[in-house]
Amino acid sequence: MKKSWQDVSILVLGFWLLISPFFLPRTPGDEALFTNSLIVGLFLQLAAIAAIMRPNAWKEWAFVILGAWLIASSYFFNNEELFPGLFGSSAFGLSENGLIVGVLVMIGATFGLYRRRSIREMDKPSAA
Repeated sequence: MKKSWQDVSILVLGFWLLISPFFLPRTPGDEALFTNSLIVGLFLQLAAIAAIMRPNAWKEWAFVILGAWLIASSYFFNNEELFPGLFGSSAFGLSENGLIVGVLVMIGATFGLYRRRSIREMDKPSAA
């Protein structure tokens, strides 16, 4: 079992994503964001536990996809007309939480991928 700080931090972010919908303020149109936070948080935790137990590159790519989905869903599931309310209200809500957690997951996944040997070898020029 090899732990890296990226996998542990993504595990914590997944836990936060699971519990945050119960603490953050919601509006009547946030049902999709609420459900999305729970589902993506569960997937993040499962992938992070799998990555801690046995690191593989596909798990890092799963983090990239889940982080990108969190960022995109912050806009897609926003309950206001054509997304003008993101960061526009005074309350920190589910869409802002999803955006920030998505960016943090993407950063952690990027560090995890860069750390992988195959990615580092791609940066080196080949000896011809």
